[in-house]
Amino acid sequence: MTVPENAKPRKRTRDRAAARPSIEVRAMGPTDYFVWQPLFAQHVDALGESSNDGRALGVWRHVASKTGNLEGMIAFVEGEPRGYVLFRERLDIRGARTVLNIEAKYSGADSNRAAVNEELLGAVFAAAAKRGFDAISWLVDAEDEVGLQQSARMGSRSDEVRFEISVDSRQQNEG
Repeated sequence: MTVPENAKPRKRTRDRAAARPSIEVRAMGPTDYFVWQPLFAQHVDALGESSNDGRALGVWRHVASKTGNLEGMIAFVEGEPRGYVLFRERLDIRGARTVLNIEAKYSGADSNRAAVNEELLGAVFAAAAKRGFDAISWLVDAEDEVGLQQSARMGSRSDEVRFEISVDSRQQNEG
């Protein structure tokens, strides 16, 4: 085969598996608050919200007590916390099945983000399979174009549209 004179030499890339960092995902335990909290603060900041101890403690109470069957996992890259996922069982009455619903997922903005996301999702898939569930679901903000694109590559869009109403506003309207 003849190589054109103006062709640029290709750089050899290392095998993906060899280049991949060591990532460990494990279940969150009741003593993991100070491991999880900096990740939560980064996540909230990335969403454009202000993070504070009250917000973090409010979420952590649900994680630690497993309120509503909420579970969490933390991903470590080379021993350092780099991401987390919170999920719970959810009844899908349309499909007459139980699915695992991802409530929140975050991985830092470093070069290992994709690998951390893959490992966190893999851990949720493993949990779903172990329980005999056949699906995982999650919400994406309608204005999060990157999240919508990533989600479209991974799964199919459901027909559900979720709405929210505050309890306070409902009580005021009835009063």
